[in-house]
Amino acid sequence: MVIELKNIEKFYGEKEILKIDNLKIEENEKVGIIGRNGSGKTTLCNIIAKKIKADKGEVRVYQNINYIEQFIKEDNKEKSGGEKQIENWKHNFFKSNGILIADEPTSNLDIEHIEELKENLIKYKRNNITNISR
Repeated sequence: MVIELKNIEKFYGEKEILKIDNLKIEENEKVGIIGRNGSGKTTLCNIIAKKIKADKGEVRVYQNINYIEQFIKEDNKEKSGGEKQIENWKHNFFKSNGILIADEPTSNLDIEHIEELKENLIKYKRNNITNISR
């Protein structure tokens, strides 16, 4: 097992965003998170990556995490959003170990780079968790 979540709850104000009783991700599993906008997919990625804390519950992660965030906070105005996203995910593919979390990795990418990313995700030898927005 590489990730374990128990009794996770996350609220924004009064609104419950996440409630997960028990989630276990085993070695070499590839997981897709699919849901509507605002359903908590990015929040779940951020909790697993320990970018934010759950309001309740326990998160155990047994490997390093390589996180491709949805929004790149880089101030480089000479590159497009797609160019920044490509650099971000290529950098994370070459890290030698750990879990890859990709939060909407296709945002800002053209069809050619989406296909390249898809091939790389399929070949990725370690765990990966991908947020796919609907």
